[in-house]
Amino acid sequence: MQHSAEVRRLRSGFTLLEAILSAAVSATLMTGSYLVLQSSYTAWQAHESDVEAMDNAHGLLRFCVRSLRQADAVTAITAANNTVGSITFTTPTGASRAIVCDGLGMVNYLEYPGPTTTTLVNAVTGFSLTGYLADGVTATTDVSKIQCVKCTATVNMPRGGGTTRTVSSYAWVRSW
Repeated sequence: MQHSAEVRRLRSGFTLLEAILSAAVSATLMTGSYLVLQSSYTAWQAHESDVEAMDNAHGLLRFCVRSLRQADAVTAITAANNTVGSITFTTPTGASRAIVCDGLGMVNYLEYPGPTTTTLVNAVTGFSLTGYLADGVTATTDVSKIQCVKCTATVNMPRGGGTTRTVSSYAWVRSW
């Protein structure tokens, strides 16, 4: 009896085979965890860049709506089918302001006299404006009759494989 207790005491550790197997299982689990974490991070980055592009478009529209609501009158507007749009308007103080797309993806805000230029967004692939009469339905190019402006911004989704998104908003001119 004493002999078998002695043998059990000497064999009470891990064998080399058990240590190698446990290391292999641990390595497999760590590799799998890394791959899941890496693919999740890649998906998050793709989503984040798309959200940022949409935030740029929405921010541009918010700025246009806020500016046009405070405007007294529209003094110039590009044609509705022009995707490199611009609009010029006057403020209650009589100052002239403009929101202009340069065709290279940047939309600038110009303050006159000057002009002082401020870049609003950079990555807009299209910016168009449509003037409407007071009914908000009838489109017009006569700047003396414009009471509502539809602003439309188009952006490319960075990770969308060429997918574009278009958002639009209406702004009523203050003087109405």
